[in-house]
Amino acid sequence: MGATLGEKAKAGGELLSAVPGKTVQAATTTWTVLKNRKAIAMSVGSGAVAMLAGAYALGGANVRRGQGPLTRATRGVL
Repeated sequence: MGATLGEKAKAGGELLSAVPGKTVQAATTTWTVLKNRKAIAMSVGSGAVAMLAGAYALGGANVRRGQGPLTRATRGVL
């Protein structure tokens, strides 16, 4: 029973010694995100614009496919 308690104490000590490292890593990640928030927001915004432009282009291509070549050539006049 004494060995089991010793092992538990050792495991608890290892767990507690890992906590500062994890805290530093989380703080570093948070600082990086905060420092680069403008670039991250711009990346997300440009990705959303690109996705919407692609969806618009695909939608336009689907509409044009439903028309014949003469109608497309005359832009719907005939």
